[in-house]
Amino acid sequence: MSARSHPLSRYPLWLTRWVGYRPGQPKKQPNYVVWFWSFIGAFSGLCILQAVFNYSHYFLRRHVPGVIASYGASAVLVYGAIEAPLSQPRALIGGHFLSALTGIIITKLFSLMPNKARLDSLRWLAGALSTSTAIVVMQMTGTTHPPAGATALLAAVNAEV
Repeated sequence: MSARSHPLSRYPLWLTRWVGYRPGQPKKQPNYVVWFWSFIGAFSGLCILQAVFNYSHYFLRRHVPGVIASYGASAVLVYGAIEAPLSQPRALIGGHFLSALTGIIITKLFSLMPNKARLDSLRWLAGALSTSTAIVVMQMTGTTHPPAGATALLAAVNAEV
């Protein structure tokens, strides 16, 4: 299918880039340019996330951990493998959001058990169920992002979260 006949070619470029459409092949950048922007992007993005989680009163009151490893893994994909389908913005944002939501919902369902102490002994099961369900949800929505599986797992196995 040519670029002109593609159904997305009629829409604005800023919108179609979000869903992965490109009208043509971009020219390849020299490696040192890619390395420079990978460093700047990863450093800036992780600094902002750390600042939000470590200094926001909302997160401090809820004792949310300041370092979330799945975001470090996401940074490797997003800034280090920029052309991979699993690194695109839709996969990054949608994958983490849906995985966190899945992990929270499944953990809340486990917490409905009459014996609250039983939840702590079954967190491993909630974690496995959350992660495997999040994988299927990401596949169904086209937002597969591997580090987001850790987000679902964290929401289930970490009592603070």
